[in-house]
Amino acid sequence: MPSDPYLGQIMMTALNFAPPGWALCNGALLTIAQNQALYSLLGTTYGGDGRTNFALPNLCGRAVLGSDINGSYRLGQATGDEAVRLQTNQLPAHDHGLQATTTAGGTRVTNPANRLFGTNTAPVLSIFGPPTPPINLPSETNIAPGGGGQPHNNMQPFLVLNYVIAVNGVYPPRPN
Repeated sequence: MPSDPYLGQIMMTALNFAPPGWALCNGALLTIAQNQALYSLLGTTYGGDGRTNFALPNLCGRAVLGSDINGSYRLGQATGDEAVRLQTNQLPAHDHGLQATTTAGGTRVTNPANRLFGTNTAPVLSIFGPPTPPINLPSETNIAPGGGGQPHNNMQPFLVLNYVIAVNGVYPPRPN
């Protein structure tokens, strides 16, 4: 940790505690009366009532994203989901095609790859008989609905570390 950090500076650490002069970025509420300088920098950007307390950034279970000057991602904004339930309209276009023949018995398949039935080593086996009455198959059909409606994990691979914020330090100079 730097010996003279800027007040409000955030650092990542492999420690399981915050060193003196630092606090874990866990959304804790601090009193304004005891932390006036830090409050003057953070305000209620990360929470708190702004009368008696304010919150530290909560980086528990969160990835950090820099704010942008156009306002798409504003300082203190928290969004995103750890798990997502996809809807049908979010899936890429695809089908679950069914291959069939209109000829009773069809032809012996010599290469069973991508076929429903077939063999190239077993003797010919008839597993059909003449339909009575004839069966009309639809030209298009759905096999079965897919998925179970359960959310899927939406998190990138990660390594858990702690973020700490300087609660004591040099007041940062503001640009002119």
